[in-house]
Amino acid sequence: MTRQLTQLQECPICGSKEWRPVLWVKRSGAPHGDKDHQVSFTTLGMDLCQTCGHGVLESYSHDCWSNDEDWDMYWWYVLTPSELARLQSSLAACPTPLSPACPCPLHASLRESGEQLYGGVRSRPFVSPKVPYAWVRMELSEGSLRFKSLS
Repeated sequence: MTRQLTQLQECPICGSKEWRPVLWVKRSGAPHGDKDHQVSFTTLGMDLCQTCGHGVLESYSHDCWSNDEDWDMYWWYVLTPSELARLQSSLAACPTPLSPACPCPLHASLRESGEQLYGGVRSRPFVSPKVPYAWVRMELSEGSLRFKSLS
């Protein structure tokens, strides 16, 4: 089984530690410490909490060039079980949901909309048991499914 994509220790909704990867939207660069690392590394991935059924989307950004902000920044977004089901229904058409390099139209739309998420949640420089998060829903826009902040 594939390891969870987010770095969270527990679900921000129910506290469970039972995860299943759903979707790896984006990966850019190489992780800090990797021989191919060149200043920045970003990921956007989603796990399903197997206890409460919520989806947790994690946006991670590492930038060791900057001196005016944290090197590591995390943002978390939560989808209700019904919104996650809507996304999973669309994923049936995706050939490789756990590949951040997947060229399918759904991945392309989610990459673009994922980069625009904010929802009022401040970044965190580390992962802790209780994390701030914003609610996200799936929105059909111009024929493409996209992430949309509710906040």
